[in-house]
Amino acid sequence: MLENYMEDEKKRYIASQFGNEYLQKMENIHRGGNNASKGQHYEDQFMLFKVLDVASSDNQWAQHRFTHQNFDFFDDICYEDFITGTKHNYQAKNSSLSAADWNKEHSERAENQIKIDLDFHKAQHSQNDLVVADEEKALANLAKIPSGLRKHCSSLFFPYYSDRFIDLVREQLSGMLEKLTQSSDLSDQDFAAKLLSGILTNSDKPRTLEEIFKEAESKGHPNPFIKPNHQIKLPEWLKTLLSSNRKIAYQCQGNFLIVIFGELEIKVPVGEIEKLDDNDAIQITDLPTLITYLMQLSAKSLVGGEENE
Repeated sequence: MLENYMEDEKKRYIASQFGNEYLQKMENIHRGGNNASKGQHYEDQFMLFKVLDVASSDNQWAQHRFTHQNFDFFDDICYEDFITGTKHNYQAKNSSLSAADWNKEHSERAENQIKIDLDFHKAQHSQNDLVVADEEKALANLAKIPSGLRKHCSSLFFPYYSDRFIDLVREQLSGMLEKLTQSSDLSDQDFAAKLLSGILTNSDKPRTLEEIFKEAESKGHPNPFIKPNHQIKLPEWLKTLLSSNRKIAYQCQGNFLIVIFGELEIKVPVGEIEKLDDNDAIQITDLPTLITYLMQLSAKSLVGGEENE
């Protein structure tokens, strides 16, 4: 599947294959999508769901790419799976009215999109889905898709959460977030989801999961997401010091070292742990000094570390 191309190349291809009239129609679709505010929250919620769905299911993050408002006939969200060679295109409609019905225009758009994906993008498969917030609409739409398009088209139900973001996290995202953060705490998951949502809506450039979560690592204070197959490696001196004190309980969980001392719980991000070396051991010889030091590392991470000091 084509990984890199210029938008002008795609426009020339569309003009040559469909004519300037279709190119103009596509530019109008794209312009309308960029200027639309209605339904944007719904698109953002579904994109967040898809990113978490794929990231929690496959750790080959460099092989999955996402963008929104792509220059396509199904243009709201695009997900390219370079492992299977499938280009997924989503049109999201937060409506229970006729706007969410699969119609002749959707069929025409899908036919054109399939040709573009297979011919220009060199995809092995083109999948075009109408995502709606009404479950009955989604089921009814399946029957409206022409038989010749059903191999490449579908209609999906995804609920819209108008008021409380925490409900979206609890009801749709929690299981995936737990895998990616190794935390079942709802407040941790809410923080992670809001961080990722901001990153996704901040740019319409195509980005792989690897690039998306790398940005989360740089912007999250602390970063809540764990890297695939990553394990925290504590310096031997720190491991020895923690293990030799019966007043301390500790565990490595997700992206954090969690230290419990009495009623005090200290969470230190893995990024800060990896910076520790033997020079730190010289200064830390007793339990009070260790606790103070870990609290300082934890506090530093919350304000962006050394770059904000």
